[in-house]
Amino acid sequence: MPAGISESDFKVQSERILRQIRAVKVEGLQADLEREKWVTKRKQKSVEVAQEQYRQEEIKLSIEQVRTDTLRNNLKRTEVERSISEVEITGTQDRLSFETQSVELNRDIFRQRLESMNLTLGEATFHNDDRRSEFREKEIRVGLPRSFSFPGVSAANANLN
Repeated sequence: MPAGISESDFKVQSERILRQIRAVKVEGLQADLEREKWVTKRKQKSVEVAQEQYRQEEIKLSIEQVRTDTLRNNLKRTEVERSISEVEITGTQDRLSFETQSVELNRDIFRQRLESMNLTLGEATFHNDDRRSEFREKEIRVGLPRSFSFPGVSAANANLN
């Protein structure tokens, strides 16, 4: 106890000092509590910002997934179109081959007909020449006039033979 102070004054002053100390502690604790509230609010805002960024990233991811799906579908459609084109090309090539073979067969048939017509014409000419010879011999034997002509041959040509 300090000198010159009564015990009751000392107790009163001690009580007052303890109350002041408690009041300072309470104020310190209230300041700490207020600071923790601000830290909590700041952290909550940081969480809200992070959640918004996360939501935006999910939207970006969803957009990219849609783009990827669109590209995948476009690729599949292009592959199908390419397959269809290949089938059409193969069909066209087959038709072209068939038509070429058909033209070649028709050409061969036409050539054979021409050859057979030429052969027939040659045979007819041969037989016609043979008959002319026979008629000339008869003409000479029978004594027909030399101006006798065969159908399609003029009288002048008949006399030259």
